[in-house]
Amino acid sequence: MLDDSIKDAALRECWRRRKARLTTAPSSPKQLLAFGRRQPLNPKLHEIGALVLEFLDLLRRTLGETIELRTIAPASPLLASLDASQFQNAVLNLVINAPRCHAARRQVGR
Repeated sequence: MLDDSIKDAALRECWRRRKARLTTAPSSPKQLLAFGRRQPLNPKLHEIGALVLEFLDLLRRTLGETIELRTIAPASPLLASLDASQFQNAVLNLVINAPRCHAARRQVGR
């Protein structure tokens, strides 16, 4: 679904590689323990936009000034049952890896 909406070939390929890693992620209860802390996941109902806004400044500082971060608020709240800290860690990891995708895009575009 998202694959088709990414028009740039290099970014689409970067997304597909990352998505492939996610589809092979561990799925047993033992493997679903939070990776570094070895704490069980604690899913609760959260509004996604509010979780992102809570640490938006951290995300922008992580990216630095070379990459612009834009957020788009949905017309209605996006609710999901998830572990808030794990969700924020996942988003932060995506932000940390964003420059690599941009570098891949520049290399393919040459």
